[in-house]
Amino acid sequence: MEHTGNDLIRILSIDLCNRGVGFVVLESPYKLVDWGVKQAARRVDDQEISRAEELIRHYRPHVVTVEDVDHPMCRRGPRARRITKLIEELALKRDTRVYRCDPHKLNEAFADMGARTKRQVAAAVALRLPPLIRHLPPVRKPWMSEDPRTSIFDAASYAMTFLRERSRDVASN
Repeated sequence: MEHTGNDLIRILSIDLCNRGVGFVVLESPYKLVDWGVKQAARRVDDQEISRAEELIRHYRPHVVTVEDVDHPMCRRGPRARRITKLIEELALKRDTRVYRCDPHKLNEAFADMGARTKRQVAAAVALRLPPLIRHLPPVRKPWMSEDPRTSIFDAASYAMTFLRERSRDVASN
């Protein structure tokens, strides 16, 4: 189903993290419906895929956004690339559009807000989606592992990039 720029659409944005999948559900333009990290046992691909499938089935989104794992700048390993592609297939089987967010589009979307680093992008997301402010992870020290909540902000940044691209497409038509 095609949606015009004025339609209310539901976006499920998914990001893989070391503890499972981080997700954000938005209804356009920027109504935050739900967010979180769905836990999965480490190195159990089936659990991450089933968590994503649960989210797709429960929220019935019009669009699923994920990281573009085929982009040359993508630093994901083979396992994360494989799981991301399986999530895309799950969405497509349910006739759900998939938006693959590449780093260039993401950087362009957040450059207007002066956000260049991952931390700055997360802060910009939190400003646009205020309920997330209290979930913003602390500044990461070099010896610290990445906080699992970071994947919530990564997922939200994919959705926000999609919305920006969508509004530009509608404005140009």
